[in-house]
Amino acid sequence: MRHDLSIPEAVADPLIGQLRRADGISDQAFAKLLLAAADAYRASAILKIHHRRADVFYRTIGAGSLEAPVRSRVPEWSVQGAISEW
Repeated sequence: MRHDLSIPEAVADPLIGQLRRADGISDQAFAKLLLAAADAYRASAILKIHHRRADVFYRTIGAGSLEAPVRSRVPEWSVQGAISEW
């Protein structure tokens, strides 16, 4: 059975501690790094869930998906009151 270390376990692990000390990284800096990585991973996972839910919503209403290529619009320029496509 695979067991991932918690942040306190990783900070307290003797082998990781030797590597950190060799690299000159303090316990606090290492813990902050792990917390920042966990936050970034969590934010990425939440964003993926939001995209998946939005994609399902748009498919349900028949509007396609978020992953479909977006057609670029040609900008419209107004020249002395006349509109022309560029």
